[in-house]
Amino acid sequence: MRRTHLLLLLVALSIAPGLVAADIVGSPDLDIALEDDSAVPGEDTELELTVTNSGDLRDGSNANPQLNDRVTTARGLTVTVDDGEAPVTFDSDTRVVGKFPEGERTLAYAMTVEEDADPGTYTIPVEAEYRYTNIIKEGSDAGEEITLSRDRDFEVTLEIEDDAQLEVVDVTPQARVGSTGTVAVTVENSGTEAASEAALRLESRNAELSFGGTSTASHSLGEWEPGERRTVEYRVSADRTAGPQPYAFDATAEYEDSDGRARTSQTRTIAVTPREEQTFAVESVDSTVAVDGTGTIEVTMRNEGPIAVRDASVELASTTPALTFSGSQSASRFAGAWEPGETRTVEYDVTATEDADTH
Repeated sequence: MRRTHLLLLLVALSIAPGLVAADIVGSPDLDIALEDDSAVPGEDTELELTVTNSGDLRDGSNANPQLNDRVTTARGLTVTVDDGEAPVTFDSDTRVVGKFPEGERTLAYAMTVEEDADPGTYTIPVEAEYRYTNIIKEGSDAGEEITLSRDRDFEVTLEIEDDAQLEVVDVTPQARVGSTGTVAVTVENSGTEAASEAALRLESRNAELSFGGTSTASHSLGEWEPGERRTVEYRVSADRTAGPQPYAFDATAEYEDSDGRARTSQTRTIAVTPREEQTFAVESVDSTVAVDGTGTIEVTMRNEGPIAVRDASVELASTTPALTFSGSQSASRFAGAWEPGETRTVEYDVTATEDADTH
């Protein structure tokens, strides 16, 4: 019995040094999946990838557990998508992740689906490139490491579905330079599916044309069937610094698909050309008003076009309290219909105080 115990002790002593000097061996274990695997023709959306590192620790360290994380961490990780045979394009196809320990990360890629994309299932190739420390030595060789580079290929599946699509059919601007008017936009659902709770959003790219001082405006389209056309009107203000030239607006349809998911159509650029500014010129001003007295002021004006106006009024405003119109600082006279090139003379009763000669 004593001999048996001694033999077991010797065996145990011969194994112990090997355990202390064991190598730490492992690697990252990556997986890539698609967050939302559906899109529609003509859609501007995002391809969201979920990248998971489960880690593969084959031999770990009890004495230095922090070294276990080093062999399962991917370093300098980049994830690149490719359209492959899919009818999509990516604004930027690579995301730099850098250091990626065990865990999960979501990466988003701006994606546009072609307008004439055929519904169906498409494969999106994905490439992950990274470095990692495969082996860390302990014991007498402590500090020695083996670092490897890895290039892994993945595939995710994208489903392109039938859905509504935005097509701008007509744009009719009534707004004039220096005033506010309407812009009528006619759109058609050129897709194969109905859109629910649809809205058409316009965004001006230039501050000279706005929606009451803001750059965006939205109008409801409601339920929007395939092939159906809708016309919506927007109130657009054109600054006096604007000109009768095309200004770019972005048109986008926002809606819910048949499954109740929020969708955004591909953005369409439309041109809005404000009409030429309507102008009037002062031809002459005649006054019979004396200081500290009353009299009349006659103003003759010409409609310089470009259009005839109706129900026109001419307002005269005083810039000083020494001149008033029956106690008011302004007065208006009706001029009625007014053709281009035609003149109108309007008369105002004016009172001047004794201070009028100093103004």
